[in-house]
Amino acid sequence: MVKGKKAKNQRKDFQKIKLKVGKKIPKSLNETTTTFKSRAIQIKEQLKSSYTNNEPRTRRKQNIKELLSHMQHYSTTARHDALLGLKELLTFHPEVIIEHLSAIIGCLGETFVDKDAVVRKTAASVTKQVFAAVTSEQISPFFPIFAAYLCCAMNHIHEEVRRDSLHVLDVALELFPRLVTSSSSQLLQNFLELISQKNNYRRAADPVRTLTVNPSSMLSTQKWRVNVLKRMTTFLQAFQWSGGSAEQAHSTEAVIAWTEQKSDVFQTALYGGAKPLIANAFKLKHPGHVKQGKGGESAAAGVAEASVRLSSFVETLLPLLFDAWTEASPVRSKTSITDYALTPDSASLLDTIFKVILLLLRHIERAAGDTEDISVSWLRDKYSRQFSQHFFSHFPFTLNETPSSGKRKRKASPNQQVKVIVSGPTTP
Repeated sequence: MVKGKKAKNQRKDFQKIKLKVGKKIPKSLNETTTTFKSRAIQIKEQLKSSYTNNEPRTRRKQNIKELLSHMQHYSTTARHDALLGLKELLTFHPEVIIEHLSAIIGCLGETFVDKDAVVRKTAASVTKQVFAAVTSEQISPFFPIFAAYLCCAMNHIHEEVRRDSLHVLDVALELFPRLVTSSSSQLLQNFLELISQKNNYRRAADPVRTLTVNPSSMLSTQKWRVNVLKRMTTFLQAFQWSGGSAEQAHSTEAVIAWTEQKSDVFQTALYGGAKPLIANAFKLKHPGHVKQGKGGESAAAGVAEASVRLSSFVETLLPLLFDAWTEASPVRSKTSITDYALTPDSASLLDTIFKVILLLLRHIERAAGDTEDISVSWLRDKYSRQFSQHFFSHFPFTLNETPSSGKRKRKASPNQQVKVIVSGPTTP
């Protein structure tokens, strides 16, 4: 009887307990207590040393290393905020630029090919701020890195990146034109790639370049070519400035001309602050940049190679300029037999083409004094017929001005015409 009563009072598994009013549920034997207690610990010395080390920070308490790290973030918003923070930091603490110049140039170069247009635009603005705060001697050791990223942007597969790369090029040409010309062999080739492509259907040894047309582009083909040719004009002008004696007199950069030295003799150039700018004479510079030294034969070979590069570039560029003008050539005016009506885009293209040709002509004149391989007579004999056919046979021109559609309208008739007469010889 005792054993049966004890077994009856034992609780079975999954048995519902009937509770009486006013009694609590008894705790299970395997219940785990999850309550805990916590207390805050304040270490004032560590917090004090973290924010009082005089390290420049933004309003969000970000230093230069954190900002450069966020510029490589996968989020577009994070990259843009990092560029804005970097701009703020460099505005109030410009001394940070010199200390972290190499890292800043590298991180900014990666944003030149960013997929977001806002990031690329902000990167160009920050680049201008950085370049304005440093000298040519300070940026010259890191300029090849910048030029490499710029070339990648100019050759990018997306048109938007190529278009925005021209703004970065404008910044470099405005502040450091001489350093930009040191990368001429790469940048001049990029200019050709922006407006043309190689046509090698017949698999010739030397494929011919033809102008490219992109119907899906946001800009018209003429405006895009004008934008590229304007940068080429500024680039060719920088060549003339870099070769002038006035700039060389005021420049503090060290220019080294490599000559043949004996194996047991070593010469060291002394300079202070930064590495010297080594001028490479075998790029598309006029042959006068090659300095004669003990190795006369090597200098003569450099002059010959420079003239060959110049003539090759002229032979590639001028047919493209003729084709570009042929596509935008004006039509004969209905009011006059001798007048040709120019649209604003055609007039801008004509002006830019003539500026490029004039700069090339001046460059050839300077090169003709050092070598007989290239001269103005060579250019005249080779392209005089094309000049007469494409340009001089259409004079005089008439430019049609369309009144603006904004609120401020000029007092002009709807079909106002401005006659542009260019006087000069009929042969180049």
